Amino acid sequence: MKKGRIKGLLIVGAIWLIFGVGGISISGLLSFILLFGISLSVIVALARAGASKEDKIRNSQVKVDTSTSQKDNVNPYSSTYHQSAQATTQQQMIDQKTSYLAQEAEKKKAAEELARRKAAESNLTAYGTQKRKRTGDKEIDALLDEEEKAITEMRRLDKAIRDEKVSAQIVHLEEVTSRIVDCIVEKPKKRNQVKKFFSYYLPTTLKLLNSYDRMDELGISGTNIDGTKGSIETLLDTALAAFDKELDSLYGDEAIDVTSDIKVMESMLAQDGLTDDELMKLLK
Repeated sequence: MKKGRIKGLLIVGAIWLIFGVGGISISGLLSFILLFGISLSVIVALARAGASKEDKIRNSQVKVDTSTSQKDNVNPYSSTYHQSAQATTQQQMIDQKTSYLAQEAEKKKAAEELARRKAAESNLTAYGTQKRKRTGDKEIDALLDEEEKAITEMRRLDKAIRDEKVSAQIVHLEEVTSRIVDCIVEKPKKRNQVKKFFSYYLPTTLKLLNSYDRMDELGISGTNIDGTKGSIETLLDTALAAFDKELDSLYGDEAIDVTSDIKVMESMLAQDGLTDDELMKLLK
């Protein structure tokens, strides 16, 4: 672009010298103006040509740079290719390791669950605990699992504890627990009514019985040991009475229905003269 401007100025200077040497006439002035206009047109054309050439050079450089970058990405001998490939490989290795660790964790969890079930089944067999048929309801089946573990532990404690009164309390606890579960299997809608029994009362009772068992194993009689064992025995009486009441409450609706049926039937018998009171009135 600069070269075009210089050429234009040289042309204008040359015209000026031609017409400026011998003075300027009217015809010479007109010729000068005409040549000056032509010179300006030449200067503008040269400037545009220079600018267009520079743009072409820049565009070609950009294309070369882009082409070089693209070639580097696929050229196995370029540093860019190796950096990109290395980053991709590292990410793949991280993903593979993460996936492997997740799979191993799942396998470990499954193995632990299998071992737990086998141990539970072994205990059921050892203490003769009957395994109930599952219902397909997750909550009810989980309740059955809890019942089987609890009864197995009760039978272990009953076998270990020598005190006849405590053994009888354990047998009573097993019976009421089984009957509560029978009711829930028969009437699943009542499951919420016994949640606290299985989440707190029953586990706490078994915990106290285990404490009694450990103190009983010591074979030592003392104020603290005897007093604690006595407190546990007293609490067991209270707890069993409460558990019996819990079982009774589960059949509250049924009891109301039965009472209603009895009253209706008694009323109908009386109306038909089939009760002892009505027969006596007829005889009189």
